[in-house]
Amino acid sequence: TIYNDNTITIDKITNLAKNIKNIGIFHICIFLISILSFKQGNTFLALDTIVKKILPHSLATGLLDLSTTMHLYRSDWMFNVRMLRFTGTFNYPAELALGMIFILVMSYFYYKTKKVDIKLKAIITMIFIFIMFIMGLSRITWIGLAISVFMSSILFKKNICKRSSLKKSMSIIVIILLYAIITLNIPIVEIMYKSRENSNNARNLVYERAIEIGIENPVFGVGVKYDDPSILVPIGSHSTYIGTFMKTGFIGIILLISFIISMLIIWVKVRRNIMYNRTLYLLWQCCGIFLISSIIWMMTEDLDAPQIVAFYFFINCGLIIKLKDINEITK
Repeated sequence: TIYNDNTITIDKITNLAKNIKNIGIFHICIFLISILSFKQGNTFLALDTIVKKILPHSLATGLLDLSTTMHLYRSDWMFNVRMLRFTGTFNYPAELALGMIFILVMSYFYYKTKKVDIKLKAIITMIFIFIMFIMGLSRITWIGLAISVFMSSILFKKNICKRSSLKKSMSIIVIILLYAIITLNIPIVEIMYKSRENSNNARNLVYERAIEIGIENPVFGVGVKYDDPSILVPIGSHSTYIGTFMKTGFIGIILLISFIISMLIIWVKVRRNIMYNRTLYLLWQCCGIFLISSIIWMMTEDLDAPQIVAFYFFINCGLIIKLKDINEITK
């Protein structure tokens, strides 16, 4: 693991970023195929996994059917418009959106670390990754990315950065947007909420039921999610925090929140150790963007499904923890 690897170097991390970038390129191919299929009028595109092919048909039903089928995309309604909602190999569009944030920041880190100008190929790749992120149609990741970029790039700006004018420009743009929203009384929260109102209503029902079950079993929780036939998703879904409380009680949720707070503290504290190493500072920013995005994303989504999202999350945590050690090695 990254945490236990005492030989980890910036070159190894760059190679890791390269491989993650290649995952993004693979998804670009799937995305282009999905666009063509959607343009032909297909409302979804799904492929059976090897596991589903070997399962008896009588078993591959319900959640097991969903888990063993790779849904590359489906059509969904957003702002009263039927749109392609991309899923890729992540099985769920919100998970795809968070995964694309990690792929985007790691791709950016790779291209910048290679000390080459961001050439046309790199620009096109990152634009497509960002478009796939958008086409996950996950509102919480849109909010999470905006907040995380603001925090890592503006609030924690690098004093010796030569591009302070760019950051000042970004700050001015943010201030102008906030001023316009407030003075023009633009109901941005209401617009976002009503963009997929049916989904919100289903989530609220799941949250209410999960909290009720958690309160009935406050110490250790109930251990697993509940399957309610009257609700489309299992009780305990669509929120890592509420789901953890329901499944593991106050003990589990306290441990989870303690871990998240400790990661934020480590991320903030390590900045002063690496801020004069441009490569490590860039990695610090990229890791911070994904960490903060994930923390916000977990408010309305599950970290445990699919496992690739949890895999990305803990890779990122390992990198944050090792930043100080890597800085010592590179001195």
